[in-house]
Amino acid sequence: MNIELVEVEIMLDQIIKNCLDQMQEKNLIMEDNREYYQYAMELLVEESLTVGTILVVIICMQEFVNGVIFLISFLALRRRTGGFHMKTFKACYVATIGTFIGVLLVKNIMYTYSKLLLVFTCIAASYLLIVGTMNHPNIDMDKIELLASKKCARMVCIIELLMIIVGMQIRNFEEISIMISLAIILCSVSMKLAQLVRQKI
Repeated sequence: MNIELVEVEIMLDQIIKNCLDQMQEKNLIMEDNREYYQYAMELLVEESLTVGTILVVIICMQEFVNGVIFLISFLALRRRTGGFHMKTFKACYVATIGTFIGVLLVKNIMYTYSKLLLVFTCIAASYLLIVGTMNHPNIDMDKIELLASKKCARMVCIIELLMIIVGMQIRNFEEISIMISLAIILCSVSMKLAQLVRQKI
């Protein structure tokens, strides 16, 4: 598994390097911007591979609705809040897939501890609403971008909280509420971890 991931990472790096070389030769990008485009392309490819694997996991575990609800809820927040980043794609990939499988396995237990889950969700949401966005050094948002991101993050968090409240009142939507709650908690844990290891500006 580790050897295969290393080989995939090397192959992806080479593909991205070749693409950037061709773009530079055709004057589509300047040398000064190469690092920015490389980071953006790496992020796009890595996210595509990770989301693709998650979809395979969802299908294999027969958790399509719950898996997709969690994925949408988490990504909608994570893209705006930022949070902890692993140093390598391999580490990020393994941790993401492992965490996702863990969430799907844990969600059934959450029925028993629904009140406790609600308490943790409220704590996590409060933290998200206060902090808004983690400005990671690789992204390095300026003041205006950071304020816009914080505003969006808070709006998404409020919408997800409202969905949880409504979902808890409707019997068939309890699972959806649990998945959204887990997404909010996981997102806030990622942000707190980034803060603790000083992965923020």
